[in-house]
Amino acid sequence: MIDCGRRYSMLTTLTGPDVRAWPSLSRAARALGVDKSTLSRRDDLHGERVGQQEIRLSPATVMRLAREYRRRVVDEVAFDLVEYAHEHAEEQVEAVEAEIDTYLAGHPSTPPDVAQLLELARRHLPADLYRQVERATMGTAERGVIGLG
Repeated sequence: MIDCGRRYSMLTTLTGPDVRAWPSLSRAARALGVDKSTLSRRDDLHGERVGQQEIRLSPATVMRLAREYRRRVVDEVAFDLVEYAHEHAEEQVEAVEAEIDTYLAGHPSTPPDVAQLLELARRHLPADLYRQVERATMGTAERGVIGLG
């Protein structure tokens, strides 16, 4: 099982020997749009062993990988995880949904706002490049004027 330094209750997270609702490495790779070998080569990927060869990944891990690889829309990956739970462990669907919701709540997908972007650009870019970024995000000096043609 993946140890994120947190303790989860059995009501909201799947743990222990019953991980039927967790996708295998192969199934997770398909959901993410990557090869199984891409996942199996990772040193930071720890799942729950089932039998001699199969490794299952928690829904939160698959969601983290979806954000990292960006091959598929995160919502589509979440949908696939819930569908997998429906197919393989109907009684665990709520727990899978709760784990996905918990992950998404802790990792919002909204981009940084413009002020944060400009502050980072000001600190890390040459002045002329910063001004280009500022003009691109804030518009021209004649704000509200749209040039037609």
